[in-house]
Amino acid sequence: NTSRFYLGDAHQFAVTYGSEVFRDTFSPETTRTPSTNETAYPYIKGATPEGERTMASLFGQVLYDYDGWLTVDAGLRYDRYRLEGDTGLTVWMLPDGQFTASNNVERSLVFDVDREEGRFSPTLGVAIKPGLDWLQLSTRWGKG
Repeated sequence: NTSRFYLGDAHQFAVTYGSEVFRDTFSPETTRTPSTNETAYPYIKGATPEGERTMASLFGQVLYDYDGWLTVDAGLRYDRYRLEGDTGLTVWMLPDGQFTASNNVERSLVFDVDREEGRFSPTLGVAIKPGLDWLQLSTRWGKG
């Protein structure tokens, strides 16, 4: 959504604001057949394991234009995500002590992921037209 305000001919403001929500579900498939010694999980479950990501955002930006030659804008966005899933791999681990051909043991390591976090992302920009219609000098700073 954008709301515009005009304070005389030279001063113009635009306020943009909104929200966004989406959810991604990952269900990769493979035709690989695990070997007989891979009991709990395949050797590596995958670079993109099964899981879900939920993302929600609120954002706003104020843009000020002075007489067509100076533009200043500032914005703030808040993103919050939740990541859920699990992955695992099968490894051969040696117990403490001396190695023999029969004392290595198969272990399945499982990593359960359930993480939620949020962050603010500010932006700031300035643009100047120094008298030539085809030239605009600008700078922008942002944190993502």
